[in-house]
Amino acid sequence: MYTETDGLVIKKVGLANGKNMLTVLTRKFGKISAASNITEKNRTKSSMAVRPFSYSRFEMYRNTDNYNIVSGELLKSYYKIGEDIDKYVQAAYVLEYTEKILTEGTPSAQIYSLVLEYLEMLAARKAGYSTLTIAYQLKTLKYMGVAPLLTQCANCGTAENLSAFSIEDGGLLCSDCQRQIAAEALQKNKDAEILIYSANFDIIKVVMFILKNPLKALETVTLKPEIEMQLRNVMKPYIKHHLDVGKLKTESFCWID
Repeated sequence: MYTETDGLVIKKVGLANGKNMLTVLTRKFGKISAASNITEKNRTKSSMAVRPFSYSRFEMYRNTDNYNIVSGELLKSYYKIGEDIDKYVQAAYVLEYTEKILTEGTPSAQIYSLVLEYLEMLAARKAGYSTLTIAYQLKTLKYMGVAPLLTQCANCGTAENLSAFSIEDGGLLCSDCQRQIAAEALQKNKDAEILIYSANFDIIKVVMFILKNPLKALETVTLKPEIEMQLRNVMKPYIKHHLDVGKLKTESFCWID
């Protein structure tokens, strides 16, 4: 069955038989893997459409869950992001991260729109690239249904005496629950790593602002390096726990302290 869809090429792997296997985030079908005989050597319209960072319209042959790209038309290229190494490492990280968090064949209109908006904003941005990346990740937590609970205790529901942030519980804890959960964890395993942090309400306000507002609201915002570092130190284990995303290949290039 032949079908058409718009999509962003987020990964391209060369195969031994001369074909390429593309990972494409599509509007219709979500993240898909699609084989392609199209090469970049010919410099045709279709060859430009299958490059990573290309937003294209594809004609594909679909057989059950297998996709083969027949032709492509480039709609928008973000390839020039690669001309700025600082932008490129952020964009490469976001594409790898996005590929990891999405399930094959499950459409996600919100993340589809978000990643395109991210690339548009990154291409135009003059500074603060990592701020935009942090905001992107926080927005994906919201759209994946695992955003941290920041207005009440994630364990008992009270809005009083919020004093800590728990990775496992997915949000803030009141002082009573913090003591109880820490004590129970140590009782079960004295060597357990308890991922509970003291609540920094300046950081929490930043997170709440990002979660509440569209990405466009951060168009001219650049977070201070110390704020970014504190956010990353909490977000990394949070994402690993709630989205099962471990260390990414691009991570060491993206986050340089």
